[in-house]
Amino acid sequence: MPALRNALLLMVVWLSGLDAFGQSVTTQAATGVTDVLATLRGSVIPGSTTNYRYPKFEYWIDGGLISTINADPFNVIGTSPVAVTANPPDLLPNTTYHYRVVMNPSIVGGGGWVGGEMTFTTAAPTTLPTFQSAYADIIGDTLVNFVIWNTRSGGSPATTTFEYGPTADYGSQVTMPDTMATNTLRSSAQINATGLTPGTLYHYRVKVTNDQGTTTSADATFTTTLPATVTTGAASDVTCFSANVVGTATPLAHTLGLFFQYGPTTDYGSTANGSPYQVSGAGTKDVSGSLTGLFPGTTYHYRLRGADSWNGGEFYDGDDLTFTTPTNVTTVPATNVTDLAATLNATVITNGTGTTFSYLFEYGTTTSYGQTRIATLVQNDTGNPNLKIVSASMPPLLPGTLYHYRLRFTQNGHTTYGEDVSFTTGPAATPPVITSPGQSLSPRYTTSANLAATVNAGSSETTVVFEYGPDASYGFEAAVPGSLAINSSTITYATVSGLAPAGTYHFRVRATNNEGTTFSGDTTFITLPVPEVTTDAASNIGATWTTLNGTYHMHEGNYTVTFEYGPSTNYGSVISPGGIILWGGGGIIIGGGGGGIIIGGGNNSVQTPWATPYALAVGTNYHYRLKLTDGVGVSYYGTDVTFTTVTPVEAWRQSYFATAANEGEAADLEIPANDQMPNLLKYALGLDPHRPASPPAVSVTGDPGAQRLCLTFNRLLVATDLTYEVQAANSLPGPWTTIATASAGGAFSGAAEVIQTGGGLILPTPTYPTAISSFEVHDIVPLGSVPSRYLRLRVTR
Repeated sequence: MPALRNALLLMVVWLSGLDAFGQSVTTQAATGVTDVLATLRGSVIPGSTTNYRYPKFEYWIDGGLISTINADPFNVIGTSPVAVTANPPDLLPNTTYHYRVVMNPSIVGGGGWVGGEMTFTTAAPTTLPTFQSAYADIIGDTLVNFVIWNTRSGGSPATTTFEYGPTADYGSQVTMPDTMATNTLRSSAQINATGLTPGTLYHYRVKVTNDQGTTTSADATFTTTLPATVTTGAASDVTCFSANVVGTATPLAHTLGLFFQYGPTTDYGSTANGSPYQVSGAGTKDVSGSLTGLFPGTTYHYRLRGADSWNGGEFYDGDDLTFTTPTNVTTVPATNVTDLAATLNATVITNGTGTTFSYLFEYGTTTSYGQTRIATLVQNDTGNPNLKIVSASMPPLLPGTLYHYRLRFTQNGHTTYGEDVSFTTGPAATPPVITSPGQSLSPRYTTSANLAATVNAGSSETTVVFEYGPDASYGFEAAVPGSLAINSSTITYATVSGLAPAGTYHFRVRATNNEGTTFSGDTTFITLPVPEVTTDAASNIGATWTTLNGTYHMHEGNYTVTFEYGPSTNYGSVISPGGIILWGGGGIIIGGGGGGIIIGGGNNSVQTPWATPYALAVGTNYHYRLKLTDGVGVSYYGTDVTFTTVTPVEAWRQSYFATAANEGEAADLEIPANDQMPNLLKYALGLDPHRPASPPAVSVTGDPGAQRLCLTFNRLLVATDLTYEVQAANSLPGPWTTIATASAGGAFSGAAEVIQTGGGLILPTPTYPTAISSFEVHDIVPLGSVPSRYLRLRVTR
């Protein structure tokens, strides 16, 4: 009971604003309430002589956020009541406010004492706007800056306007762009008036207006200054990259910052400080400046500008003038001019080091040029490191032809051009030049060869012929089709055929134009020997498949390897080999040759390719042979070999019993696994005869009242020599009736519903492709219609 009583007492004390240590806070009625003003009042007992308390007032409108204002006094101490007040600065007319006094134990607030809530309602709007001061500031010759301080809008939104003019009637005005919200304070604002007359006395005043009326300042005056004058002088010392400029400035009452504006247009874009940079006072001042970073061969605009940043922010500009920088590129006459060649020359003045240069000659038979040639730096001028001498040895030119050229120079993204210069090449005088004769080494063939040579045509069109034969007297020719263009360098080719295998041949190149005939030296090549190709006996012979085998030695040639096979020596089918192992640094290249595998890369060893064709006919005699074909279509064959496919059941026996005979453990009715399932049934179902297995499963399917028996079993797809029969009977002795049958690999037929539930499964056997399909056969008689019912699978061969 004492604990409960104490808790109740504490609750009562808290609700009344008095705690166990004597602190209390009391909210009192607000006084001095107008449309935008009110004095919030309260009384607090700090309850401590050693620690300060911090009173505040909280106030809000219904549904609004709570605002907080410090009370006066800011902090309190002691055990006696202290009156506290506050004047909220942002009250709105015709509004009911809730408020209360709060006393916190620290400045940051929280954990304090709260007085009761009270309300007051502000009056209808009556308060005019007010401001502290307004004046003209930063007076120039054509503008003035008006400033106003500490404006309060009063009982409704307020606007601020400065009126000005040459008399007290004003006549012109500027209005602040923003409207002040009701009962808000703006510490300062400013606005410019422009278009004034220099050296003129102006009257001005400010008007702040809301819905309750207007507050107006007294009339005041200011006088605009006289304008400064600036002139632009002539440029001097103009180089490719810089220029000196001058001008004058008369500041009068202004303080001017001086700089030159310059650029390729009257938008300028670049500036250079004047010297002196800043001037003021009476008299005319001479100004100079240096313009840098210029580009050669460019016309520049420039002017002197004075900026009065203190007295109105005005600009005073001199006239726009121009100058043109000289070009830095000189095209020099060509040297070493012959009928097919020339050296182009030029000089360039660059702008120092550490920049990006590009030298390019433009040339052609007209001043439209159309072709370019990169120039190389020949040397620097030791007396002038920025002077560069460049040249370019021209690519093939035409004899007796007039050429134009000039240098195009780019530095730091800017391009300049030298003047056009021309020269004429000499009359045709150069015979062909054979620069690199030699056999095309890859690929090589037994009865043909690819010959190649690089020929420069000289001064006229050139024909090229390869002379070849078994010795240096040659005796045979192969002409390159067409002719080579004047002064062109071309790799020419010719294929010579009808050669003897493993033979040594000589050849040379003969090139002829109007200026003469040129012969290359004698060169030899050796044709490849004939590859050795052998067709070996087939292995793994099955019912519809086998493995074809062969052996070959290609003697460093490049051949496409295939097997041809078919029911006669016309063959008709082709298969590519697999399992090729290369020795002696050879390689396999997949593709080309219309199928097959291309063997090449310097291989010189015996290879044993094999291939496994499928989908062969059962019990059929086949012919096959190994074939090697080179890159020009010459083929080499192994001898014809034959094999005969076995029946499906013989292939199955061979796979599991190593014999095709229907005898011994491999006989149809033998049961090697002792599971009462003979070999013939396991063959039909795709099962391993050596492993115990279960017979086909019988189940009941269908809805109650319509249930039927269902027989589920697998069927070996390659067993085309079997007949499958699903039979039904009402008793074991019979009679048995066939309700579904399939033979010779065909589909099931009959009265029963047959559903294939799976297919294509490949069972793992060493050499026998045992793909199977799964079937469900549903009985044709409902179980409820007969006393008993039986299903069985019957297989015959």
